[in-house]
Amino acid sequence: MNRQLLLLLLITLVLLNFSGCQPQPVTAEADATQAQIVGLEYYAQQGDGDLRQLINLDDKQLTQRLLALLEPLAKCEAPPASWTGAKDFLAFKYVLEEGTVTSSKQYRYCHQPDSPAYLELEDGWHQVPEEFAAQLAILSEYPEATSDVDPADMAF
Repeated sequence: MNRQLLLLLLITLVLLNFSGCQPQPVTAEADATQAQIVGLEYYAQQGDGDLRQLINLDDKQLTQRLLALLEPLAKCEAPPASWTGAKDFLAFKYVLEEGTVTSSKQYRYCHQPDSPAYLELEDGWHQVPEEFAAQLAILSEYPEATSDVDPADMAF
C-alpha cells in the first residue's frame, strides 16, 4: 500500500513538473500580462501629497538591470504604521501586442536609506532589496542615463 502511494505521488510530481505547474517568482512583470517591460517611472510624493516624476526611464537595458534586482520578490507584511521613510510610487512601461508602449498603474513603493524597501503589487506587499533603492537614487540624479555607449568611450 505504501509503495503504491509513493509511486502515485512520484508520478504526480513528475507530471506537475513537466506540465509547467511550477511556482513562478513574483515579479513586477505580473502586471504586464505577457508583455515585455521596457521602462520604469518613479514618482516621489511631495509634502503636499502631489507626485513629482523623478525618473522616466525608456532604456530597455537599464530597465532590465533594475528588474533583475527584483527577482524574486519575497512576500512580506506591509511597512509598519510608524514608517518614517518615503512613500513613493513606481510604474512599469511595457509594450502591448500592437506595439504601443503604455504604463502600468502606479504601485506604492516605501523606502528609506540603508534598509530594504517595500513594494505593493496586486498580490500584496513585497520586500525589495536595498540595491534596488540605491540604483533608483543614482538614476534620479542622472535622468538622462542610458546604456548606449559611444564607441569612442568604450576604451574607458
